[in-house]
Parts: sequence; C-alpha cells; structure tokens
Amino acid sequence: MGDNVRSTSGSIGDVRWAVIVNGPPGSGKSTTAHRLAAVLRLPVFSKDAVKETLLDELGYASREDSRAIGAASGEVVWTLLRDCPAPAIVESWLAPHTRDIVRAGLRRAAVERVIEVWCSCPFDENRRRYAERERHPGHYDAALLPELDEVPRTAEPLGLGEVLRVETDRDLDAVGLARSVLAAAGLEQM
Repeated sequence: MGDNVRSTSGSIGDVRWAVIVNGPPGSGKSTTAHRLAAVLRLPVFSKDAVKETLLDELGYASREDSRAIGAASGEVVWTLLRDCPAPAIVESWLAPHTRDIVRAGLRRAAVERVIEVWCSCPFDENRRRYAERERHPGHYDAALLPELDEVPRTAEPLGLGEVLRVETDRDLDAVGLARSVLAAAGLEQM
C-alpha cells in the first residue's frame, strides 16, 4: 500500500462498502481493478475469473451454456462479497440492463455504499483491445465481436453510488484513484 493510503475495514462505522470496476468489454477493467487493489490492499472478485473456472470444471457446448455459466458466476461473486470481512473490488462488465440484478446482489452482500469506477477509452482503442485480447474460448469473443460496435455507444455507469471515471487510454494514476475511492467511501487518507 502506498504511504498515502491507509488500511481499510469492511465498514465505515456500520456502513459496508465495495468498489465496482465497470465498463464495456476491452475498456481496461481488469488492469484498473488489479492496480487499484494493489494500492488499497483489497481483494478483487472478477466475474470472468469465476466464469472461466466454472467453464473448465463444468464444460460448455454452446454460447447459451456460456451465458448461463456467466449468470451463475455473477451470483457467486455476490456471495463471495457477502462473506468477505473487508471491502472488496468487484470487476465485471455490468451493462445497464443488469442494474436491478446488481442492486439485488449488493443488497444480498449487505453493501450499503458503492463506489463505481467507470472505465472507458476511445471506440477504436476499445475495439482493438477486444479483438486482440486472448481469453478463455468459452467467452465466445470472436462471435461477439460484431455486436461490440453498439456496446460502447450505449454503455453507461450503473450509477448505484458515486461514479469515478477513468480514461484507460492514459496512464493510470492508481494512487490518485485510490485517494478518490477512499474519499468517496468517506475514509480518511494517511
């Protein structure tokens, strides 16, 4: 942890809090979440990490199987968050149509304050990253590439708490972002 960020607990007084790192596919969520976690010394619960483990263990035969496993993975993340004694970072693409699902997951995890880190980059950069990344074949990224064109145009933060915007085509100031997260959570910095 940087000298300027103090250790955190799972609650502010009696208020449990969490960070959601959100943004369209290829927007730099994973990198942002892990760099922020290193500064704040918080765990990262990544829906894709859970999904890939389940894809390997359960197998999949179709995109529909992948989507069902993806939905179950999201539920696992909320359960992990519920049982985590400290704040945590949830990293996932949470499209606007999932707002009610996310709200229910946060309620189940007893999270009362959410800080959303919204990752974005220019459309061409987003598309390039998506096309070039190597992920588990169970995500069906190649099949989803044609659908990606519309996603960044309609993507927006969930807005379930304070939203901190990060342009991921620039160098990330992880310490500065950590300061902003702590301020949004109502915690003092060292």
